[in-house]
Amino acid sequence: MAQKTSANDVKTHARRIKALQLRAARLTYQQIADRLYNGDRGNCYRDIQKAMSNQEKEAVNEVRAQEILLLDELARPQIKKALETGDDKAVTAVLRIMERRAKYLGLDAPTQVEQTGSGGFAVLVSQDMLPEGADLGAQEASEEVAEGEEVTQ
Repeated sequence: MAQKTSANDVKTHARRIKALQLRAARLTYQQIADRLYNGDRGNCYRDIQKAMSNQEKEAVNEVRAQEILLLDELARPQIKKALETGDDKAVTAVLRIMERRAKYLGLDAPTQVEQTGSGGFAVLVSQDMLPEGADLGAQEASEEVAEGEEVTQ
């Protein structure tokens, strides 16, 4: 669904870009506010921050698009090789490229694990939020040992 852009949105965007350019030219917020915001330094500051944030998002999106194009280029010969010859290395390479591409595009839903917290309350933990190498199963085992229960594996 396309998003409608009003004339006011276009004016706001143009003013933000101009304010950002003036800030880059070393003008103070007050000087910019006097020129573009009827002296309102608060709105001037917010617009400049918003413009910088939008530029960062655009830059991230551009890098992401370039990375996806590169992954597609790398995948083409590997896919052909995997399909034609069944080469295990090519299949593995294709799967790794697909994983990376899915991460860039945000296609994978976060994995959630249910843990029982103190008092018997269930706690959902996103696997992505855990530190590298964290094992929730080991935590449960150590808690059971601490309570005097025997752990067998």
